[in-house]
Amino acid sequence: KPSFLSPSTIPVPADPAARFHSDMHRVLTSRRNLMSSNKIPWNTLERRKRAEILSTDVDGAERVLSMLRHMVSIGVATEESYQIALTALVHRGRLRWRREDSLIVCAADEVTVLMQELWGLVGENISTTTCNLALQAYAACATPRGNRQYAQLAQDVIEKMRQGHVEITAESLSHLVHAWSWQQENLQSGECAEMAQGHLDHLLTMSPDVELLQQSYHWLLEAWSKCKEDTAQVKAEQILEAMISLRQKHPESKFPNANSFSNAILALSKAGGTDSACKAHILLEMAVTAFERGDFEDGAEPELIAFNGVVSAWARLGRQDKAEIVLALMHRLADRCSGLRPDIVTYNNVLHAHLKSKDKGKALDRILTLVQEMENEKYIGVKPDSFTYNIVLKAWVQSRRPDAALKAVETLTKMRELWVLGDVSAKPSNRHYNIVINALAKSREHLDAQKAYELLLQMQASKDYQPDIISYTSVIECFSKSTDPEAATISLDLLDQARAVYEQTKSPKMMPNMLTYSMVISSMSTNPTLSNVQKARDLLVELLSLYEETKNAALAPNVYPFNHVLGCAANCIGSVEEKTKAFQIAAQTYNDIRKRGDIQPDSYTYAFWFKCCNNLLPVGEVRSKGVTLVFDQCKADGLVSGETLRRLLAGTPQDIATAILGLDPKTPPAVYRQMTIHDVPPAWSRNVR
Repeated sequence: KPSFLSPSTIPVPADPAARFHSDMHRVLTSRRNLMSSNKIPWNTLERRKRAEILSTDVDGAERVLSMLRHMVSIGVATEESYQIALTALVHRGRLRWRREDSLIVCAADEVTVLMQELWGLVGENISTTTCNLALQAYAACATPRGNRQYAQLAQDVIEKMRQGHVEITAESLSHLVHAWSWQQENLQSGECAEMAQGHLDHLLTMSPDVELLQQSYHWLLEAWSKCKEDTAQVKAEQILEAMISLRQKHPESKFPNANSFSNAILALSKAGGTDSACKAHILLEMAVTAFERGDFEDGAEPELIAFNGVVSAWARLGRQDKAEIVLALMHRLADRCSGLRPDIVTYNNVLHAHLKSKDKGKALDRILTLVQEMENEKYIGVKPDSFTYNIVLKAWVQSRRPDAALKAVETLTKMRELWVLGDVSAKPSNRHYNIVINALAKSREHLDAQKAYELLLQMQASKDYQPDIISYTSVIECFSKSTDPEAATISLDLLDQARAVYEQTKSPKMMPNMLTYSMVISSMSTNPTLSNVQKARDLLVELLSLYEETKNAALAPNVYPFNHVLGCAANCIGSVEEKTKAFQIAAQTYNDIRKRGDIQPDSYTYAFWFKCCNNLLPVGEVRSKGVTLVFDQCKADGLVSGETLRRLLAGTPQDIATAILGLDPKTPPAVYRQMTIHDVPPAWSRNVR
C-alpha cells in the first residue's frame, strides 16, 4: 500500500505547489483514516472477481485528480504533483468509478492521460519513480476482459524509458511481468505469458531482491496456469521449483504461498494425461503439508480451486478412485480450513470421474448414492444442479439396465419439478431432453415413441429449451422402431416441421441431416405400402440431391439410408403388381450403391437384397439371377454374415440354394438352413464387422 504523511507531520509549504501537495496528502490521509474506521476495504485484491464500481470518492483519489487539474490550469503542477496523483491511483487499484462524463473507468485509464501530459511536461527528464508508479497502476488493472490492453500500455512506458535513457530497474520489470501475466486470457494461446516470461528472464540478469523475484515468479505462474500451450505445465513446474528453492535459501520469504501452489496445480491439471494429473496431485499434497507446517503467511489455507483442479484432472481420466481420495482429503481438512468445503464443482467432478470409469454398473450405483446425499443436504451448501442431473442421465444410459430409459424419464421429471418450484440451478435444457429421448429410442424393453413425442411437445411449448434437429431425429427414431400404425405419417410430419423451422431460422442446429433422413426412411417400414416404399425412395433421392447441391458434410450419405430403402421395399405389402414395383425400387437403389464410388455395401445391404428377392419375386429365372449374381458379389466382398446367410436361405428355392453354396442338390432345406458362417469358407466373411 502507498504510504502518506500524517496530518501532524505535513510541513507548512512555502510555495503554491507545495501548498497543493500538502492538501493532496491531507485529503488522502483523512480518507484513509475514514475507510479504516468504517472498515471499508482498502482495495479489491481478488483478481478473479470483477472489480467493484465505487459510488463515492471513498479514498480521495478523484479529489486529488481534481486538484491536479486545477494546478495544471494555473501552471504550478510539477512532476511531484503527478506522482501524488499516480500514487492515489495505484492505491485505488482495480476499483472502478463513473466519471463526470458517465464513462466507467479504472486507475489505468486515468494513468494514460496523466502520463501523456507528463511526457509533454518534463520529456526525457521524467524519473524512474514516476514511470514505476504508472507501470504499477497498469499492472494492477491488467485484465483480458474487454480488450483493455493495459499490459501493452505498460510495455509502451518501458519503451519510452529506453528511448529517453530513463533507468529501468528491477521494480520496473517486475511490474511488467505482473501486467502481462494478468493480461493472459484463460485457455487461450500464451502470447501474454511468453511476454511475461521474457521480462522475467531479463529481470533475472539484474540480481533482483529475493522477494521481488519471488513475487514476479508468483505472477508468472498465474499466466502459465491460464494458457493452453503444451509447454505451460513445464513452465509452471520450473517456476514453482525455483520458488521452493529460493524459499529454502531464504526462509523469511512468503512465497510460494497457497495461491502459487494453486496456479501450478491448475497448469498441470489442465494439461491432460496421467502424468500431469499425478504431478498436480503431488503438488496438492505439498501445499497441504506446507499449510500444516505453517508456511503460509497470515493463516492462508490451501485453495478450493486447487483441489477442484486435481479432481477435474482425475475425472477426465475416469480415475474415480483418485478423485475420491482428493474428496476425502478435503473432508479431513474441512474443520481446520474455513474456505475448503467441497462445493458443487467438486462433487460434479467426482461424479464425472465415476461416469467415465470402466465399470458402468458400479459407477451408476455410486453416482446415485452421492446425488441422494446431495439431495438430502448431507453436504452444507451443496445441492444437485443441471450438470449433476446431466451426469445422472448419462449414467443411466451407459448402464444399459433394462429400466434405464424409465429412470431417465423420472430424472428429467424431477428436474422439471424442482425448476417449477424455484430451483433455477436444476433448470433442464434441450441437452437433457435429448439424452432422455435418445434413451427411449435405444431402449429394447421400454421403447415408447409416444412418450418421446410428448417430451418433444414439451420442448416446443417452452421458451427455455427449444428442440433442435437431434431432438426431432431421436423422436423419429423412436417411431421407426415402434408398432404405432401412424409412425410413418408422424415421422414425415416431424421432418416437415424440422424443415420449416430450418427454413425460417437458418439455424445449423435445426438443419435435417443424413441421420434425420435415414430415420424417416426407416420409419416407412412400419407401414410398408408401395406408397411408403416410394416415399422412402423419394427421401433418399432428396438427401442425395441436397448433398450434391450443398456438399454439406452433415448431409453426406452412407450406406444406411440405402439399406433402409431396401428394407422397406423387402417388407412391401400388397398385390403382386405392387410387390414387383417395390422390387424395381429396390433394384434401382441397390444399383445406385454399386455405381457410387463413395459408398460401399455392407452385410445388411446383401441381407435386405436377398429378402427383397425372396419376398417380392415369384420363383423363376429373375429371382434365380437376382440371388445368384448378388451372392457372388457378396462373397467377393467378404460380407457373408450370419444375417446375410439367414436371409439368403430363408426363402431361396432348394436348387438355387444348394448350387450357390456348393452342396449336393439333394441336400434338404432342413439341413442347409441350419448352416452358419462357420460352415462356409472364412474368406466369404472376412470383412464382416
